[in-house]
Amino acid sequence: MKRAIITGATGAVGTALIKELIQNNVEVLVFCREGSKRNQQIPNHPLVTRKYCSLEQLSSIENDMGKLYDVFYHFAWDGTVGAVRNDMYRQNQNVRYALDAVAIAKRFGCHTFIGAGSQAEYGRVEGV
Repeated sequence: MKRAIITGATGAVGTALIKELIQNNVEVLVFCREGSKRNQQIPNHPLVTRKYCSLEQLSSIENDMGKLYDVFYHFAWDGTVGAVRNDMYRQNQNVRYALDAVAIAKRFGCHTFIGAGSQAEYGRVEGV
């Protein structure tokens, strides 16, 4: 793998993955929300490029960089904290955003799509 794209790069998994990819000399394109305080967690490194967009804007992102990528990692998810975790409409929007990410992966030439999340998608569980 030479190039990867990541959404949700400011979360624990995304940040760790960026560091791992850098160590393996993989070029990383990060889609991140402009103005997010958490963007400071994205490593400043020559192999890391930021492209600003919100989840709502994902569907309109174009590959204007002229590069093809290998893998798309989709970790972004809206409404993981507080009462919005139980907002069915908000969570259904996240499904749409994930489908948008699949379409973007194709536009950027990715042959592999990996989507992952936390327990937030499943709601509160008592027990195993």
